[in-house]
Order: sequence, then C-alpha cells, then structure tokens
Amino acid sequence: MELLVDRQITGAEKIFSHLGAVRLFDGGDIKSTDLGQAEALIVRSVTKVNAKLLSSSVVRVVGSATSGTDHVDLPFLTKRGIQFFDAKGCNSRAVAEYVVCCIFDYCHAASMRAGDLTVGIIGFGHVGQALGAMLDDLSVKFVVYDPFRKDMDKELRVASLDEIFDCNVITLHVPFTMEGEFPTAGMVSRKYLARLKPKQLIINSARGGILDERALVDQIQRTKNLYSIIDCWVNEPRIDADLSAVVFRGTPHIAGHTREARHRAAEILYARISEWLKLSVPAFSSMRNSCPSQKVMFKEGLAIHELLLSICPLDLHTDKIKTLSQMTVTEKRTHFDGIRQKHGLRSEFSAYSIGSSKLDNATIRILKILGFE
Repeated sequence: MELLVDRQITGAEKIFSHLGAVRLFDGGDIKSTDLGQAEALIVRSVTKVNAKLLSSSVVRVVGSATSGTDHVDLPFLTKRGIQFFDAKGCNSRAVAEYVVCCIFDYCHAASMRAGDLTVGIIGFGHVGQALGAMLDDLSVKFVVYDPFRKDMDKELRVASLDEIFDCNVITLHVPFTMEGEFPTAGMVSRKYLARLKPKQLIINSARGGILDERALVDQIQRTKNLYSIIDCWVNEPRIDADLSAVVFRGTPHIAGHTREARHRAAEILYARISEWLKLSVPAFSSMRNSCPSQKVMFKEGLAIHELLLSICPLDLHTDKIKTLSQMTVTEKRTHFDGIRQKHGLRSEFSAYSIGSSKLDNATIRILKILGFE
C-alpha cells in the first residue's frame, strides 16, 4: 500500500512507513496528478479534499490531521466509498492556551485584570471545554453558548448569544457548517458585532466565515478601543487587507499549531488507519520523545503577558500580518504561509520548566496553574 502524507505532519515518513510505502507532499500544492497509485492520503487543513482532487485516483482512505472537516467534501467521500478519519480534539489544549495568551495580552493593553473578566465561549466542544477548564483554574468567570449542549449537561449554564455579547471577551470555538439546525456560517453577524463596545475583545480561532469580517471592520472603525484578534480568516491565505490592517492582533491560523498537537494528530490517525487495515503495527513514539521538555530562564520582573508572548508571539505575528495589506494576491499566499512555517510552531505550556527563582511567588503560581513545570 502506498501512502501520500503531508510532510508537515510530525513523524510522517518514519511512523507511517509501518503501514506501507510513504511518499511526502506539500499540503498546499498537491494536484490530482500527484496522487499516482496512492491508496491512502493523509492531509492537513490546507489541502482541499474533493472530487477535483480524487475523482481519478485509487485512494481508499483519507486521514486529516485536524479537528475541523470543512476542507473535506465528506458527501463525495461517502459516495465513492472512501473511508475518512479525522483527529478531532488533537489541538484543543493548544487552542485553549492560545486564547489564554490572547486574554493576558489584552488585559495588559486594556488595563484590565483577568480575574475581573467574564469570558463568553461560543461552542463548548473539545476546545471550549479545554478553555473552560483553564479559565476555572485561573478563577476567571465564563459563560457558554452551545445549543447542542443545552440538554446534555444540566450543570452547565448555557447562555444566549445576546448574553455572550455582554461579556468582556467573546471567543469562537465552533466548526464551520452551512446546514443543520444551527449552522455556524455567518452566525456572528452584523447584528451581534454592532453590539460590541469599547474595551471588549472578540477572538476568532475557529474558522473563517463564522464571523462577518466586513461588519467587524466597520465596527472597529466606529468604536474606539475595541479589541479584535483574528487567527482564522476568510479566503486564507488571501486574507482581507482592511481587516488585517485594523485588528489588535492577527495571526496566520496558528492557534492550534503546537508540536504536541501535531504529535496527537499523527498518533490518532496512525491508530485508526492501522485498525481499519487490521494491521498489528509498532506503537507510536511517545510524546516525550517527539516533544522534549524545554527549560526557560525568565528574566526578573517580567510580567505574565510578556512571558506568554515569548512563547506565543502574538505581537510578532501581527506586525507581519499587517504587511499583507500592501501585497498582491500571489505575494499574500507566499507571505502568509511563510509566517506560519517560520514562526507559527510552538510548544505547549507543559513543555516548559521555570528556570528562574527571580520570579515573584504570584507569577510562579499562575505559571504553574497554566501548566508550566
């Protein structure tokens, strides 16, 4: 069996070779003619998996090293009898940590205290729950909007969208869907964005298209001291120049982009595909081997938001994202992907140990709550 595997997936060539002959490809550039005799295709979200790509192929199974599936034409795969696996939940901790970094950065810029905030979480699946657990540990209040969970968890207080938009921070964690009882495409509409007031923060680290970007630009231009952080954009990498120019922070779809999330995704797909093939194969390498711990020497007097920016450089990403507004469409793609590849991959908090006794006890306590060793 030949497997065609995105080269950016952790341990791709070595570990997937236990399932067959591996050929690597660059996720954003694959064409139908590249598939050859590959029977398995392992992708990331940058690859559009649809009839155009697969119609003339012999692919029997597709694996996506992601949580979302909006880049995959699932009805087409079903019609063709192609098995599909995703890695749902692999990056939930990574995205939750990204949002926490955003919140501390925002608190510094807006002269707020994290403990005084109420965070409105739209979507309480894998990521929403991971974020809620972190906020609980930090003693930060949060409310949830998720109509699917309303009758599933009697102890969870499910708010309305109107209540969510009264919170200091609104953060999106839903998949992109256009059908069903509660479609998410355009759910954060002009109606809701018009309610945003000075000193509020809205974060989109879910998917582009959930939020009306044009309406957000208009609201930012109307409302002084309105904070927005966008990681997921419409038409990536050809992102909207007006929005990239006015956001507080802009990042190139890297919220879930950690070494640990990559490892989990590859591990999930390796297990599911080997089970589907009914193969007895060697165990996947341990997280410790592929994502070794790192010792960080923090300088005396460094604030929490500065410590977190040293790990997740929101400011650096923003400076680079804002330059996209002056570029051509072709240049945007190269630049967006370049930022992601050069600066986007990070380690999760648990990979770091605090190598300084010069930090004050309160700072050390918060870092330990966040998962630092």
